Amino acid sequence: GLMERAGRAFPRYEGTGLYPLCSRINHSCCPNALLLWDPDRPLEARVVAVRDIKAGAEVLTTYVDVAMEVEERQEALQALYGFTCRCPKCAFETGEAGPSQWHALAADAMAECRFQDCVDIYRRLTEEDGADGAALYGLGKALQALKQYEEAAQVWRARHA
Repeated sequence: GLMERAGRAFPRYEGTGLYPLCSRINHSCCPNALLLWDPDRPLEARVVAVRDIKAGAEVLTTYVDVAMEVEERQEALQALYGFTCRCPKCAFETGEAGPSQWHALAADAMAECRFQDCVDIYRRLTEEDGADGAALYGLGKALQALKQYEEAAQVWRARHA
């Protein structure tokens, strides 16, 4: 049955629930939704958007802690679920994504308040093209969000030099 196909032992709690609709939500290390369980309502699972999801777009959640290093995430996903993640975050961190994808990835990171990820992405963009005004502006905004005001000001001054 379903329990055997899951490919691993379930933890031993007072009970185990199967949520057929939630189980169909695919993984991404830059999810647009989260699965939430309320301890006061243990039989209920909720899917909550963490940013706007366009009509027709796939709802994605994460199966692992996205703060882990890419190698750790990949290892955990392979061990627990039998696949290697190819989401934009993993593609960026493994060097598989090209600069054309980086602006969208940075925008997602900014929307999710992952400001250090924004800084990393925008720095790579400015290394590719030091005159990329959008990347310089985004880098300054991300640094500002991290309260690195002097560095943000330096980036903005360089942008207008």
